[in-house]
Amino acid sequence: MILKKTFIHQMPKLKQRMPTAIGQTNLNCEKQHKHIISGAYKTIVLDGCENVLLKNVTAERLIVSNQSRVRLTNVYLHNPAGNALTIEHSALEGTQVTIKAEQAIELNHAKLDLAAARLLSHSPLMITRGESTSYFSLSESLPLELSDKKGTASNKSVRWLHGHYSLQQNLSHNDLL
Repeated sequence: MILKKTFIHQMPKLKQRMPTAIGQTNLNCEKQHKHIISGAYKTIVLDGCENVLLKNVTAERLIVSNQSRVRLTNVYLHNPAGNALTIEHSALEGTQVTIKAEQAIELNHAKLDLAAARLLSHSPLMITRGESTSYFSLSESLPLELSDKKGTASNKSVRWLHGHYSLQQNLSHNDLL
């Protein structure tokens, strides 16, 4: 039996267009269950919310806390001045997620599972406050200073994220070499 080694040179093409306009309103969800959220927001806070789906959402910041369980599909988070995604004592899984921020992700005793994600940020890529677990499939990391306005760069700059990361300290783009 001959096994062929396959290399990934670009993100998979998905059918849904990524939303990009950030809204001006905030959304606070406290102890709600089985909700579907879509639209453009400034900040979304999910506190103790279970089985919440964010679909076709744009926001500057997403905060998930207090045993929340959240799924993301086709989500764009853009925060040029700070953190875009904070997960505390909660679990989040997502597909086709783009995060463009000064500092992409902050984890505190959290579980993160992303597929077909793009993370554009300055280092560190992820800040870890408490032991957390991250899973990535067919995702990419790109230092913000190496991307153009559209978030594209040469394949030499891209760091592929694929696998399991048990984090007790910060993760930078250089850790992914």
